[in-house]
Amino acid sequence: MVLEFSESFNHSCGNKAQKEYSEEELKQILLDLMGKSGINTEKVNTEQEGLISISDSPKMNLHTVILEAEKLGLKTKYVKKTQIELCC
Repeated sequence: MVLEFSESFNHSCGNKAQKEYSEEELKQILLDLMGKSGINTEKVNTEQEGLISISDSPKMNLHTVILEAEKLGLKTKYVKKTQIELCC
């Protein structure tokens, strides 16, 4: 049995996006930003459409990616999830 709790908030940095990006363009932008921020992109999973999963990445590197994305005018939504697995 898994209990999951989540909370979220939207953040708009005030910058307007330079253009509308396709899903593929957005994925490539984020992968480029991750590589420049020192994230090992070999540990990044992009198999599921619309989802990029990262394992074992320092939080400061992720924060840098978000700041750079905001400079491009991309809006962010922060979601915090907690999962509790109960076993018998």
